[in-house]
Amino acid sequence: MRPVEWLLEMTQSERGYSDLLDQAGGLAAAAWRLARAKCEVREHATGVPTRLEVKAAARELSRRLGLGEVPPSAVLRRDCEALGLLVL
Repeated sequence: MRPVEWLLEMTQSERGYSDLLDQAGGLAAAAWRLARAKCEVREHATGVPTRLEVKAAARELSRRLGLGEVPPSAVLRRDCEALGLLVL
């Protein structure tokens, strides 16, 4: 599935965000997947999100799912990198 289709399906599904969090296994990985998909649909697409994009995606997930405060961007970046997920 192309990133734009995935984003549309996830945002239109009632359980899209919660399914993403469940499948990713945690907030950092879910935020990275969301941030990466958004990076890939831009006019100047990139395959690696920045720490700020990961943080914004984590905030979006938190807001949609009522998770409360998200960790600092440095913590999210460290968690992503520990999973082998590149972050700029």
